[in-house]
Amino acid sequence: MFIVSFQRDELQRQAHSNRGRPTLADFQSFLGALDPALLRTRDNDEKFSRFAAKVLAGGDVNADKDMLRSALNQLVGWQQTAAANYTTLRYGFGRLDAIGYTYNKLAMIMRAPGQVYHPSDAPVSYPYMWNVPQLSAVQWDTVAPNGPRIGDLDIGALARNTGESIAVFSDVKIDLYLEALANHGYKSSIQFGNLEKFEKLIEHLSPPAWPAQFPPIDRTKAAAGQKLYAARCERCHQHLDRTDLTTHVTVGTTLLSGPERIGTDPWMACNAYAHTAHTGFMVGTPKGYFALPPFQKVQLLGLDAPLLDMFGTAVVGAITHGFAKDRELINEPIAQAIFNRKGGAPPPPSKPDLKNLAPELDPATIDKSKADQLTRCMTDQSPLLRYKRGPLAGVWATAPYLHNGSAPTLYDLLLPPAERPKSFYTGTREFDPLKVGYKTEKSAENRFLFQTVDEQGHIIQGNANTGHDYDNASLSPADREALIEYLKGL
Repeated sequence: MFIVSFQRDELQRQAHSNRGRPTLADFQSFLGALDPALLRTRDNDEKFSRFAAKVLAGGDVNADKDMLRSALNQLVGWQQTAAANYTTLRYGFGRLDAIGYTYNKLAMIMRAPGQVYHPSDAPVSYPYMWNVPQLSAVQWDTVAPNGPRIGDLDIGALARNTGESIAVFSDVKIDLYLEALANHGYKSSIQFGNLEKFEKLIEHLSPPAWPAQFPPIDRTKAAAGQKLYAARCERCHQHLDRTDLTTHVTVGTTLLSGPERIGTDPWMACNAYAHTAHTGFMVGTPKGYFALPPFQKVQLLGLDAPLLDMFGTAVVGAITHGFAKDRELINEPIAQAIFNRKGGAPPPPSKPDLKNLAPELDPATIDKSKADQLTRCMTDQSPLLRYKRGPLAGVWATAPYLHNGSAPTLYDLLLPPAERPKSFYTGTREFDPLKVGYKTEKSAENRFLFQTVDEQGHIIQGNANTGHDYDNASLSPADREALIEYLKGL
């Protein structure tokens, strides 16, 4: 991979290039174009010959071409199977239900008859990359902890990146547990050394400064905004200097339920917590892969299990195989560090009224199966049912806002939820330096209409722009402008 060729001067150049911002990629459209292209390349001899000549780079002898055709055919079959992710919800630009795609891919490789799949219907904004190695945990629901470190190796980061590799195009073979032990883990195509190099590269990314090409920050307003921030925001969003790339930050979280619940769209965290599948070849495997003492407390995966548990087990098994030659890295403390979280708990015996648990979500419009799942997520006492909060350095460059990208600008985020835009267009990179976010008017580039409610006025589940309301109504327009000026300079 290209990462191998990076030298120190390239790392230094990257350190000052302000990269690592969220992409505006349209993932669904990308796959919608990729899959037919794969089919045409496989089925058209002329196209395949051109493809083979480029991929094999002069080594396209018949045997190599046959192997390439076989691999392409396997990929085509896999992509067609990926219809398990289907949902009527369109993500648009800059969003992806990574958890949904990851879980469904994992369910596929279990090789379980009559497998259970779940629609990938809880898209979230792509996270920014700066400061990631400094945070105690990442992902919107903080399910991926960083650390501990053994020398230069961050075990949690390696597990996170391994999981992301499993989620996309890496091959992983899940075997029955005794066979997996004999093979020193789950065989995979993951290049662990390159994952380490990527993580090292990220350590050099700084949050971007407010661009000199934009109107300058109003320092008088920013000073007033700093006081508002200290009084209203700093409890959740601690300060981290833009040039500080070493201080460890313990990220906070806000739960979906309870007296201080976040009130934002719950489906990403809820799906990640509650979705289950048939374990297939993973049946009987210890949760987390390793059977560690005391053995009477070892939890074996049954015929069905939370996908969160299965995912963590797959990650540890893949790392175990990848590092099988380095026995010092596969031991009890590391296994516990990689997978030390609890999976889904059984549903509560009673079913409280969802209208009282999440009134902003218009529960009457949610189908029964999803309503039962949401009731569980709003009543189970699990620390996994949460969203993260942390430093806001470079926040000006991370629009749109809220974890699911449902608030287009910082100004809109600071409005009471009922006053936030119910729809806006996405796709453009034209920036609004006053409201701080991308332009929302329809244009040739800005062609995807993001809607938080349907034609009947009902909230579109997955797109809700509710929550993160800390008495926003008490902010005057001048207060919002002052806060925005301060946030520009973080």
